[in-house]
Amino acid sequence: MKQSSVRAALFRKELKRFTSSATYMLNCGLGTVIILAAAVALRRRGDEVTVFEKEREVGGLLRYGIPCFKLEKALLDRRRALLEAEGIVFRTGVEVGRDLSAAWLRRTFDFVALAIGTPAARDLPIPGHDLPGVHFALEYLGGQNRALLGEIAAPPIDARGKRVLVIGGGDTG
Repeated sequence: MKQSSVRAALFRKELKRFTSSATYMLNCGLGTVIILAAAVALRRRGDEVTVFEKEREVGGLLRYGIPCFKLEKALLDRRRALLEAEGIVFRTGVEVGRDLSAAWLRRTFDFVALAIGTPAARDLPIPGHDLPGVHFALEYLGGQNRALLGEIAAPPIDARGKRVLVIGGGDTG
């Protein structure tokens, strides 16, 4: 069983312990798939669900780490609209731990689920990894996507006209 499948199974087991009509807070950031699947399951059984997201928009790595030409962000917007139509409340631009305390969460919600997502890239500890001009894909793609989505005026890393070497074994890192 994959790790995400195990997490989903464990989460379903935990859900059974709580009665219906409880109030839930889910923090995505996104272990997007797990949290949104849980939000749907909870809402469909009649629970109130609020999802907090520290970014301006929901979608985590799907929105900010995958290039727009590989994944149209309108698909994420459509999915959010469907979830909101089901009654799931999204509060974006709110960072749990900075904007909301653990004490407030415990007082306000009957159940709290946290999914941290991918906040930082994995470093490649080789000589020169910390030199100027060496960037992580998440840093580059996040800035590029934010610029394309109109969240910022221009990407913070501009590779135009430069010789670029990409080192990695996956789509993002």
